Amino acid sequence: SNSTSMGCTAICPLPSPDDDESVHGIKPRAIIMWRATNLKNGDALGSDPYVVVRVGEAGTSWEQKSRSAGRRGAVAGENKNPLWNFGFTAETAGLSKPEVHVRVYDMDLFNDDDLLGEGRVL
Repeated sequence: SNSTSMGCTAICPLPSPDDDESVHGIKPRAIIMWRATNLKNGDALGSDPYVVVRVGEAGTSWEQKSRSAGRRGAVAGENKNPLWNFGFTAETAGLSKPEVHVRVYDMDLFNDDDLLGEGRVL
């Protein structure tokens, strides 16, 4: 099959608007980006995939989510089933409905990187 799927696990639930588990008004949440499977080739040489994760208000575009509220994973060289297994904490205070937005790119040395797929998790 040519379908692409991505696995993303949030090890702490994203807060609901009524969540009062903050410390000094800060509501950090841990996010782990696990893996992707069955990625398409980004070009004739295969795929050198990496993942970029941003956190922002649900329903907003990629560009509207703050780059500082996310992370980029390492490049998994020539792999259609990369395992990144990296994590970070994201600040979610001030977001009424936080959303994790994930994009997978193919790294290219001589051209712009190719978007292979994306997904969102509430």
